[in-house]
Amino acid sequence: MKHVLLKLIEDLNIPREDHLITLYTTFSRRSREDVHFLPLLFQKIPNKSLLCRTETLTHPHNCIWEDGTQVVENDLCHRQTFPSCFQISHYFSIIQVGEVDKLGKNLYNKQTHWHNVSRSKHVDIDRKEDLEKWLS
Repeated sequence: MKHVLLKLIEDLNIPREDHLITLYTTFSRRSREDVHFLPLLFQKIPNKSLLCRTETLTHPHNCIWEDGTQVVENDLCHRQTFPSCFQISHYFSIIQVGEVDKLGKNLYNKQTHWHNVSRSKHVDIDRKEDLEKWLS
């Protein structure tokens, strides 16, 4: 997505002080309130990028690659001792144009403001199976 934004900025000659708001079309439960509230929130924070996050369904300390190695090497056995983490969500993002080149491919850096999105709203439909699950 970063490369798409950089091309858009270049082609349209968008000023560095302007902001880009991206709404991925695969999120079917985004609300009018979100679209109204998040830009207002962004105006009140010092950060130059905002991205959403949601709780993980599985902690990476519990995940194993197909070859049998751990995704995150660890020897922890009690989930209460796992470090906290979250899942990145492109449910909604706001980025100052001059900040885009400082972000990674998934549109965040250490200065990004993370906005919580509840798991109930985080329905990402980008495959036929996702749509079938959502409709059932």
